[in-house]
Amino acid sequence: MAGPLGVMTTLEPLLWFGGTVLTLLLATAFLLLVRRRFRASSEETATLTLTLSDLRHQRDQGRLTVSEFEALKEIVIRDAKSGSGETKAPSPDKVLQQGSKR
Repeated sequence: MAGPLGVMTTLEPLLWFGGTVLTLLLATAFLLLVRRRFRASSEETATLTLTLSDLRHQRDQGRLTVSEFEALKEIVIRDAKSGSGETKAPSPDKVLQQGSKR
């Protein structure tokens, strides 16, 4: 809002500053919301259903060693007996640690 000679009033810079701050706050809130939803969806996809045929296939392709296959097979069988229906795939390090303890 310019004065009669085109000079800015003291209210105009405050409005611009307030609008800029409000825009930045809304953008930050939006990005945090998107980030939270993305993380939640990635955690849901982290649950993997493993079957023995999947494990055999990976072993036959050379993706799993025999010891890794045996350790994962025991986990799948244990989870099937417990009735959960889903097996969270352990990290390869955990499988190797479990295999070396035996």
